[in-house]
Amino acid sequence: MENEFNKAAWAQQKQAERDSVFATLDSAASRMGSDPNALRQYLDVQSRFMKMSANNAILITAQRPEATQLASFDTWKEQGAKITAGEKGIAIFEQGAAYTREDGSEGHYTNVTKVFDVSQTDAKPVPEEPHPDVQTLIKSLTANSPVRIEVSDKVPEGRTAVYQPEAKAIFVKEGASGPTLFAELSRALATQSLCRNGSTPKENGLAAFAAAYMLCKKNGIDTHGFALDKLSGALGSMDAKGIRAELTKARNAAESVNYQMDKTLHPQQRSEKAAGAR
Repeated sequence: MENEFNKAAWAQQKQAERDSVFATLDSAASRMGSDPNALRQYLDVQSRFMKMSANNAILITAQRPEATQLASFDTWKEQGAKITAGEKGIAIFEQGAAYTREDGSEGHYTNVTKVFDVSQTDAKPVPEEPHPDVQTLIKSLTANSPVRIEVSDKVPEGRTAVYQPEAKAIFVKEGASGPTLFAELSRALATQSLCRNGSTPKENGLAAFAAAYMLCKKNGIDTHGFALDKLSGALGSMDAKGIRAELTKARNAAESVNYQMDKTLHPQQRSEKAAGAR
């Protein structure tokens, strides 16, 4: 029958689609190792979509870096919004069905799905909430720190706050305050998060620096002081897979610190989520 479903052709089409999106992903990641502006765009996107995987944030950067609110076609429809005629969906990955590998472990297929930004619809953007003042932000960093934070003369020249694994503490330069302190505390806390697997601050330097940028951007702290040309240059020594792995580390560390901050900044939301999970 002419209309009979051709499973083999469908599978081939889906594989071609995945291959195309993976090619876009690797091309965009590689560009971040040679173009600081491309790296900044990605970090800005990831800061807006902190819970999204680094791979998907890279894909969004490559296709629609100005995106602010994303949802599937069906979700926008449920909300009463229409996709503007002619708009193309943003291709990202989603976890598919589970399967068993040859070694007996469980894996998941990777599927391509499409999302649309609010700017591609007739919906009105949700206004951005005002950022807390810097002192409140600093308090949110210190209130739930997994290690002690203390003023010390052990802070290296040129730094304001550092994590010392041997002491299991973050040391802060006396008199430090304001946006610089927030940025450096973010970096130190990201380093602590990354070092929990036994790795060293030096090994995690790039990821912690990128995580600090994300946390500053997300919370309205000026990011122009971040030397992204150096970070981009360091990433340039890696292949696309290595860059994606480094950015995944950075994203995970930023999300971990952001989670701790939310306990202070949004305690009611946390309690409501906990109640809903019971």
